Amino acid sequence: MRCVALAVLAAIAVALAGCGSAPSTRVTSSTLSIYTSLPLRGDRAAQSRAILRGEKLALNEVGSQIGGKTIGFSVLDDAGPKATGWTPEQAAKNAKTAATNPTTIAYIGDVDSGATAVSLPLTNEAGMLQVSPLSGYTGLTRASDKGEPAKYYPSQERTFARLTPNGIVEARALVSWLRVIGAERVAIVADEHQDGQGTVRDLSVALAKDRLDVVDDVRISQRKEDVSKPVRELAALHPQAVIYAGASPDAAARLLRAAHAELPNAKLIATSAAAQGSLAKLLGSAAPAVHVMSPILPPNAGNAEARRVARAYRRLFGEAPPAAAFYGYEAMRSVLQAIADAGTRSGDRKVVIAKYFDGRRRDSVLGSYEIGRQGDTTLDEYGLYGVSGHELTLEATLRGGPG
Repeated sequence: MRCVALAVLAAIAVALAGCGSAPSTRVTSSTLSIYTSLPLRGDRAAQSRAILRGEKLALNEVGSQIGGKTIGFSVLDDAGPKATGWTPEQAAKNAKTAATNPTTIAYIGDVDSGATAVSLPLTNEAGMLQVSPLSGYTGLTRASDKGEPAKYYPSQERTFARLTPNGIVEARALVSWLRVIGAERVAIVADEHQDGQGTVRDLSVALAKDRLDVVDDVRISQRKEDVSKPVRELAALHPQAVIYAGASPDAAARLLRAAHAELPNAKLIATSAAAQGSLAKLLGSAAPAVHVMSPILPPNAGNAEARRVARAYRRLFGEAPPAAAFYGYEAMRSVLQAIADAGTRSGDRKVVIAKYFDGRRRDSVLGSYEIGRQGDTTLDEYGLYGVSGHELTLEATLRGGPG
């Protein structure tokens, strides 16, 4: 965790050093630029492509102009050239690109919470709206670790919103399920990722509140190392559930395979940061015993707007939309709505932010929700997925209550 945190802080420092004075909050150009940043290579590539297509569909529906302003759209990859996912350096570079462009009105991203932790201070200092389709790390909006969330908001103004429930909601939802299935002795394992550290904190609070016993709290490396010893030690404590709370699919698979060999009757769970397509393919014989938490849910069958968007997606891209596409669609649609609502002041970043945070009830492809002052959605459900045929399959929807 310390190495990851230092890398993130270093990337922010380098980017801030190159920014100079913050750009004006008013865009005087006839063009308003929207940037999106997401990992187009590595473990999240397929998911990111679906999100990007959802964004493009929402933009395509309104055309190239809003209120007399031309909308420009730029796509940035936050995965490094040789990385398997986002890197702090690339996330900082992307945010700096948007922050120093005087025509930028909003930033959609990032997908990973760690990347958002890098980009958010930069976009916030520039005074622009940032909306993440998926970043769930609690500390981005609520007190979690030291200095959070203030360190992400150098302007001291809230400019960030997310469309998936935060980690507090996930922890409550998971703990409620553990209680239902009678798993009262729980072991937690995390890696160095920031997401994992936050998930451990949220889980610890939720477990203690529900009076479930944490029998072990283990840290492993996301690097390819042997986990047999810590798993044997963990197994000796006879947990009824083992929760992997990190963000590396590879580390999650190694840990869960080893745990299944030692504890064949235990419930094995991976939290949402590791809920990537590659995880299901790496679990081997442990797959039937594994459950995966994810905030990405398919639209409700009764959601007419989601059905309309699904038809439009199929016409435009020739296939049915993955569930992640709806989150990209709503991220872009909600940003465009805030710009439209700003009317003749659509080029004023402060006004666009105020319109986004106006507390309205939004009926959307994701369901009906509000964005609170801190930037959290009132959506409060997580999916509990099983693994079948190397694919994640929804088994239940768990409610975690307001975050």
